[in-house]
Amino acid sequence: MQKTIIFLAIMAVFQFSCFAQSQHVEQAPSSMSTPQEIARWLSRNFTYEMEWPDNWQSSSETARLKKGDCEDFAVLSQALLARLGIKSDIVIIRFKDLKVAHAICAWKYGKYYSFMSTRQLYETNATSIEEAVEKYFPDWQKIIFTDAKKHYAKVITRK
Repeated sequence: MQKTIIFLAIMAVFQFSCFAQSQHVEQAPSSMSTPQEIARWLSRNFTYEMEWPDNWQSSSETARLKKGDCEDFAVLSQALLARLGIKSDIVIIRFKDLKVAHAICAWKYGKYYSFMSTRQLYETNATSIEEAVEKYFPDWQKIIFTDAKKHYAKVITRK
């Protein structure tokens, strides 16, 4: 009985957090129904601005400020895609011999990967995330799956 109550409590928190995340993007037009429309809206209405020290903004902060850097746009893109029913991942790309990284929002549509990098949509014919990243970021060293709270889920290291 106690395990059931704990499980139900965890599920309620999870459902609320998903609902709360979708509420952060209330300023986005509800008429957007494709990733292409999201990319156009981001491109037309937002400014890329590097911040130092790097602070990950919530989707609502980025929507309100109309600016951010790569991980801010990845977080916002993930929230906007969720409104369309598209499950996506925030992916951090670390590069060989560099101390910088880049964040994208990636998802698989059918058997192919697509991703949003800052305010641009990339649709690929890649069937693996490594192949998709390789096409546009050939000097990648690590691909790190994370979420908006920087919880790392999976790391792929180039051999």
